[in-house]
Amino acid sequence: MVVFAGRPYILSPLTWDHDWCEQRLTEIKPGMVEDGTAIGSALATAVNRLRESKAKSKVIILLTDGANNAAVFNPRSC
Repeated sequence: MVVFAGRPYILSPLTWDHDWCEQRLTEIKPGMVEDGTAIGSALATAVNRLRESKAKSKVIILLTDGANNAAVFNPRSC
């Protein structure tokens, strides 16, 4: 699970433990990461994490306000 604002932050590794992931979600607080919306950087981080997976299918669910204003990477290039 990758959370992001001005930069991406890996909140948890890839896991099937839904309870553990839910607990990590409760730890997300405003201001954890500097302000901004780094969509491309978050996508690049998620893609790099998935590259390590041996799973047959891989999915990224992106939740954002849609205003890419702090990314190093263009989201369209990810």
